[in-house]
Amino acid sequence: MKRSKIRMSESTVDVNWTKVIPDGVTEEEMHNAQVLDENLMPIIVAVQERRRPEFQEIAGCGPKTRALWYQFNSLVIHRKLLYRRFEHPTGQKEKEELQLIVPSKYVQSTVKAYHEQLGVQEPSSLFTYEVMFGAPMRTPLDLDRGEPPRQEEMHKMYPFWVRRTMQDIHETVAHMSKKAAKRMKEYYDRTAPLAPFKEGDKVYLYYPRRKKGISTKLLTRWEGPYVILNILNDCNARIKNLENNKVVIVHIDRLAKCPEGDENKHTDLTSAWLSYAT
Repeated sequence: MKRSKIRMSESTVDVNWTKVIPDGVTEEEMHNAQVLDENLMPIIVAVQERRRPEFQEIAGCGPKTRALWYQFNSLVIHRKLLYRRFEHPTGQKEKEELQLIVPSKYVQSTVKAYHEQLGVQEPSSLFTYEVMFGAPMRTPLDLDRGEPPRQEEMHKMYPFWVRRTMQDIHETVAHMSKKAAKRMKEYYDRTAPLAPFKEGDKVYLYYPRRKKGISTKLLTRWEGPYVILNILNDCNARIKNLENNKVVIVHIDRLAKCPEGDENKHTDLTSAWLSYAT
């Protein structure tokens, strides 16, 4: 969103509006296009004179002129351009928004600029379509009216341009992905608690599995009991199954303390789960 101080009704008002004017088009060119637009000219004159015309005066005009006639009380002239003003529900002047009334000459380019603006990604400043395909997006208007003429040599260099563009985009996205992963790891490291286990503790291992013909509601997601042989680091531990002496290295987040005496009471985890549920 772009913010600008403007003078309206002899008072300074802070007005917001979304920038949808195509690149390369100046305000003077947009003003000339509005004045030369037969659908906008009667409305511009009426707004400047601050006199709403009778409906019979614009009845013979196009549908765009009649639509603006119904919105006449919301139309303003700012920097010689015709805008529609949107008031804030609270009535605060500083939160009003202005929407540019686009002349017919720049409708296609403005729609394209607005569409591409909505697709921009904040972290990488790249368009989603461009990340996927390595080329600017072609809108239905491009397909209907065709693309501007190109020189013959541009077609020959196009595959190399696409390859180079895709490589640059992928490098940028990979760099942003690494930054995001590093940021998430730093947050996890700050909030992760220390391992609540020590050597010799009896634990259960979270190991969900599916069995054909048995509902997952009746399957236990834990195995064990295991005994911790040693803590390798802040994340991993080496454990041994007390039933078959199988030794594995697992992440500490998959372990849960085994209550005292529980490993002797329930050698079968299914019966232990049913006992806990009842």
